Amino acid sequence: MENCNWLKAVLPDFVAPYMEKAGRWSAIEAECRRATGWVADRDCAQAMARYHIANDLGPALIRFGCGSSADWNKVFDAIASCTRQTFSTAFESAVSQAVVLVYRNLIRSRCLAVREAAGANREINDDLRGSACTP
Repeated sequence: MENCNWLKAVLPDFVAPYMEKAGRWSAIEAECRRATGWVADRDCAQAMARYHIANDLGPALIRFGCGSSADWNKVFDAIASCTRQTFSTAFESAVSQAVVLVYRNLIRSRCLAVREAAGANREINDDLRGSACTP
């Protein structure tokens, strides 16, 4: 990665709300437990992805930077690999990747605009720059 410290900074802020059941996570999970069936499972996955990206990833990006295009795409490569392992068909995997790609790119566009308006470096906080990660 161009800026691996960026990813190391963003990940905890992105994951913590889900792990701590902050915001609407408890309600979303309760709704998903009540829903049954193939369509409900896919709808639940889509709702969770949308919420997680908009409400957990968005603020983390605004705080630490939106990431370089190369790093942003490298993270998506990892996400795409996970969807190929998660979904049983290539079609489902492709659809889920497309949905996540759209959500992620919308959030990154918002991040770029917010950070630019604030006069901050759009891609990364200056103290996180560098390809060598600090421990």
